[in-house]
Amino acid sequence: MTDPNTHSVPAPWNEPMINYVDSSRHGKKLKAEITRQYQTVLEIPLMIGGQSVLSSTKDITLPHKHQHVFARAHCATENHVKAAISSCLEARKSWAALPQSERSAVFFGLQKDWLG
Repeated sequence: MTDPNTHSVPAPWNEPMINYVDSSRHGKKLKAEITRQYQTVLEIPLMIGGQSVLSSTKDITLPHKHQHVFARAHCATENHVKAAISSCLEARKSWAALPQSERSAVFFGLQKDWLG
């Protein structure tokens, strides 16, 4: 269990300014990543109770190029929605039982993972 007196909020900070001109190292990496993503079709499953659920799909296209499919999203049925609501209500019980300091620690951990 986390001691609420030992947890502190990290100081805010700004990300460094990066120059993305085509000839820069960052610009080349960005261009390569955009090309990779353009050539990939993402599969977006439903997530219910921490499990990936597949169903019928709908193509997702680029807003400026409707013929280019960049993802296929799985569509929820009424039963999927009911299962998701049930799962959330069940998870709520254990989440609500955690002390505030432990719930905060989860979000600070996610922030640290996200920002590196």
